[in-house]
Amino acid sequence: MTDFPDVINIKILDFGNGQPVNRIAIIIQLFAKHKNDYYFIPQVSDENGNIEITQDWLRKETRLAGEIFIMDYSSSLEDCYPKFKLEIIDSRKIKHIVETMESYKKATPWTQQYIDSIATADNYKYMLVSTNYELHGEKKLDIVIKTTTNREYSL
Repeated sequence: MTDFPDVINIKILDFGNGQPVNRIAIIIQLFAKHKNDYYFIPQVSDENGNIEITQDWLRKETRLAGEIFIMDYSSSLEDCYPKFKLEIIDSRKIKHIVETMESYKKATPWTQQYIDSIATADNYKYMLVSTNYELHGEKKLDIVIKTTTNREYSL
């Protein structure tokens, strides 16, 4: 039995105008009880600023990481602490992540379209946001993340 909700609905909004922000990539960090924490990137936000993360997807990703990187991971989703962290990814980090994804693409179910969507995310336009969440047995979790325009981009 896991403490993770069946679904986590995330909405990315512009803090200034309240409008949805599309094409934003985030990382979800799961805190493992054994060995290393997990870092996963769901689909980028859609035109309504939405990202959906399901328990089934998290379970598949933890299992895949354990199969590919057997020396680095040993916790199942059920073994992770009932908390997680969401972070809007820095553009430099995106570049590194995409390079890593390209090198492991043959061993994963990652499609080129999925990798390209992360590579072309508009994160450079917005400030980083990082937030921790504690879980208390919720079946569904709705989260709003508000970010502001990156001053360097808007100049």
